Formats: sequence, structure tokens, C-alpha cells
Amino acid sequence: MEFDDRLTTIVYFAETLPSRYPEVFLPAKTNLESNGIKVKLIKGIENIWCRDYLPIQVGDHFVKFIYADSNFEHRKPPKISCWDGFAVPSIISPIILDGGNVVRGFGKTFITEKVLRDNVRVKPRAIIHKLSSLLDSEIILLPIEPGDNLGHSDGIVKFMDEKTILINDYSSIFEKDKKFIEYDEKLRKLLSKKGFEIETLPFAYGDWDWNMSEKEFRKQYPFADDFNPGFGYYINFLLVRGVILLPTMGIKKDFDVVRKMKFLYPHYNIVAIDCSHLSFEGGLMNCISWNIMEV
Repeated sequence: MEFDDRLTTIVYFAETLPSRYPEVFLPAKTNLESNGIKVKLIKGIENIWCRDYLPIQVGDHFVKFIYADSNFEHRKPPKISCWDGFAVPSIISPIILDGGNVVRGFGKTFITEKVLRDNVRVKPRAIIHKLSSLLDSEIILLPIEPGDNLGHSDGIVKFMDEKTILINDYSSIFEKDKKFIEYDEKLRKLLSKKGFEIETLPFAYGDWDWNMSEKEFRKQYPFADDFNPGFGYYINFLLVRGVILLPTMGIKKDFDVVRKMKFLYPHYNIVAIDCSHLSFEGGLMNCISWNIMEV
């Protein structure tokens, strides 16, 4: 059985999330449970992240990759004992790969080229072959987004169906950063070559309305990444069964995003969740969650 987000039965969050971001956790929990999806907390995680270092479900088993990004000291993985009873890995791979860099659907998996950088001692062809076998899918390498040190695919693409891929509308920041013009062209060319049709979601990276020094930022967000905000990455939503937990930023563009999402996903319950502060920690709804299917 292929893993499918739309068949999710359980969503996990770190036990630190309810106290640190109740405005995010409470509406997420309420709306998931009201749609028959179990919500559970993972103990032993010091930060709020889940996706990057937890096992990846492949059919009826779990594959654990190596989380080794020392550049982000606040993203500390839990002890292995925290997985006992819900997702004991049956396969442990020596490949370095974050869960946030794995976007799957319809027999295909998007992973950015960062996986090649992180596993530089292994030939690229060998890594792709092994990943394809472990994840039981075709591996499609994406270029890394300009300025993204994490190099995650879950801030770039989302499967809508077998033929359609949702991406950020990078045109909104062309004037702010010329590098995104080249990136947008490269990404579209790659997806088109693979036979995908493309839909876009409004993008608001850099649209935050404040001027804060590095010192002030660190004081307000002591657990944040090295100023790698997720602000404006609406595409980092969580889709499970008939529910979409959509991050919003407290700006006017939120209305355009909600309108577009209702058009693209007419049969889903779109739940807008204020993630304006959460985003400055370095991630959004997909980053703070981990969803599986009971088998």
C-alpha cells in the first residue's frame, strides 16, 4: 500500500507546541479531531519540529534516515526511545536526509539537490537509486531555492493530483530578488519536462512589516534558525484526509491565498491558522507535524 497523505489517520506534534504556540496547536487539534483524525504528542522533543528527523512511512513499514544538519542547533531530534510504540523503524538508512525534504505522491518523490551535497561521498546515481528503492517511488531532484540553507522540498512543491503540481508564485518577488526569476524558469522547465501541469499559490516571502535587528530578533525568537524564516510560504500547509491546515501570516495576501486554496481544493475543509510568529522560527504547518496511516 502506497503512503498517501489523504489517508492519514494520526497526526503527531511535539509536546512543546501546545505551550509555545497554542494559537497554532489548538485550532489544528480541534479541526483534525472533528474530522476523525487522531492527534497525539511526541515526548522528548526539546523544540517544536517533527517532520525532519522522524521516520518516513513506506507502505506498512518505516524508514529512518540520518538527520545531521548541525547548522541548525535548535532542531534537536528526540531520543530513539520516543518512537517506541508508534513507529519503530524497520529500516535504518545511512543516507542523510531531512523529512522536510521528502514530498511524495502518486509513485513519485520530490527531493532537492541538497541530498547530494549532504551525501557527497556517495555517487549521485547511487543515492538516487537507493532512495528510489527505499521509498518505493521515482525520485525527482529539484533545484535548491535561492538562499534556502535547509534545502527542503516542502517549501517548494505540493502534489495536487497525478498530473498537477502546486508551486510558489515566485513572480511576486522577482523585483526584490532577481535570482528567483532564473529559479522559477528552471523549476517550471523541470516539472514540464516530467509531464506535470503547474498551478501556483501566492508567495509572500519578505513581506513582513517590521524592522528588527539581529539582537532583537534573537531576543524575541530564541529558538529560531539562523534567520531562515518561513514567512510567506503558504505552500507549507498540511493536507490530511479532508482537511487542510493552511498557515496564514496576518497580512492582506492571506485573503488571496484562502480564496485560491478554496478554488484548488473545493472538497477540503480549509482551516486558516495564524502562523505569523511561528514562521520566524523557521517553519510552518508541515514542519511542525508528522502524519501517518495506521496499518
